[in-house]
Amino acid sequence: MSPFTDDVPVDESSSLTSESQWKRKGQTRTKTKTTSESSCADASTFRIFLFVCLSMACRSFEAGIISSMIPEIKHDLQFDYETQGQIAASPDYGIVPGGIMAIVVFQYWEAYPCLVVVMVGTSLATFACVLHPSRETLIMARAVGGFFWAHAATLYPVWIDQHGGSVRTMWLAGMNVSLLVGILTGYVVGGVCQAYSWSTTWVELYFVEGCLMLACGILLVTCCDKKRLQINSSSHNKKVHDAPAQQHLPQYLSVVQGDENEEGEGKQQPNIRATSEEIIVAEKPSVWELLSMLPQSIPFIFAVCILATTAGCTCFALYFVTQVCRARGFDEQEAIVTVASVFTTAPILGMVSGSWITAKLGGYHHHASTFGVALVAALGTLMSSVAFVGSRSYEDASSSNHIPFIVAAWLFFFCGAVPASTLNGVVVSAVPHGAAHVASGIQFAFINSAKILIPPMGGRIVDDMGLIVGFDMTTIVCSIVFVILSVVGVVHARSSHPKRTVVQPSPASEDGYSQIP
Repeated sequence: MSPFTDDVPVDESSSLTSESQWKRKGQTRTKTKTTSESSCADASTFRIFLFVCLSMACRSFEAGIISSMIPEIKHDLQFDYETQGQIAASPDYGIVPGGIMAIVVFQYWEAYPCLVVVMVGTSLATFACVLHPSRETLIMARAVGGFFWAHAATLYPVWIDQHGGSVRTMWLAGMNVSLLVGILTGYVVGGVCQAYSWSTTWVELYFVEGCLMLACGILLVTCCDKKRLQINSSSHNKKVHDAPAQQHLPQYLSVVQGDENEEGEGKQQPNIRATSEEIIVAEKPSVWELLSMLPQSIPFIFAVCILATTAGCTCFALYFVTQVCRARGFDEQEAIVTVASVFTTAPILGMVSGSWITAKLGGYHHHASTFGVALVAALGTLMSSVAFVGSRSYEDASSSNHIPFIVAAWLFFFCGAVPASTLNGVVVSAVPHGAAHVASGIQFAFINSAKILIPPMGGRIVDDMGLIVGFDMTTIVCSIVFVILSVVGVVHARSSHPKRTVVQPSPASEDGYSQIP
């Protein structure tokens, strides 16, 4: 199998009328592609993957700009800390409903035109803020941009799961790493402009962000194969008593339960079967039918809960870790360097390491090993959280040495990032094949809801217990929840192995085609 593509048809929705998948030459069916066709397909898929990573980095570049330039923005627009909090959370105002909307969008529309609208809409929202910079337009631009971008963030994991082939686990890691790279690039660019007092303003950098998203839209139109970009959709079988229609609907895909291959996937092949009295055609289930399937998948539930917990806890830690460093005796420069170094190295290495280990264990389709890796990471997160408490006594004895706290913080962010991309793969693979986009949208909404809720809850604990103690207790509680969810996920995955919805061929004739009466 190609390292870039699945061994399944790319577009199930067009299987009723498409004749490109199965062709007859005399009495022989073509069973494999030629070398040139396979290479072309691989190159096309890989180009789309590169576009996914590039667009993720370009969009997250905006978050880095706002984070680093917030002092200038605050001085320029004259707002208080409450408004600053609204600006920081404004992308999530659009992301949460956008993730829900994406479920409906990708159920009834193709991915290619939706992505074009996403890129253009995000860039136009950014340009609107550039033309009329104010508190209101900045919040609006970030919220509208988040709403549009939620559709792309919902689509990408599903597309990688269906088209990533044997390297899908590492591709998910690459997608998540590109997100962090974009944030760090924006943070560095904005920080350099701030540190050296360059004439570049936050409005000009925001204009650059709009241009980047517009460039992504142009690349999408010019360089990506829209058929290759499509994700498979679910279908039910429906009988149509119309014999003349047989001439126009010569084949269909019958959905049955079957065994999985070594990568946890079912094999999908056309099933041609019809009679003069009736034909079987595909009918898409409604969104509500697909939503009702999700609670039946226990791995999906626990994967979403773990991802939401780690995302919310990490968001809380990033909000407060700089202030905690200062409270522990770091000077201003030491605090900035420490946070930048930890955030630059730990999450990226954590994602790559977790994906690499999971791939060696068989990929995220093997839920037991994936949740096992998450459990090890959860135990590491818990130990590093407890180490925050232990490092306080060491700092009391030698206030000039902060190495124990720095090591604990690095391990905390490293272990928290280990299951990020692999559990994302579990979310879209632990549900019926046609419901993957629904699962991705629900996951995205839950994760960003946790990022809205957990930091304020942790802030309340900090207010009640003090900065250092409250920070330590919040990370410990979140880590305990992480461990419990991972343990239950491992136990369930070992006790039951889910089957995927697959397509099975009907009995074939000697020439490879099924007999049609």
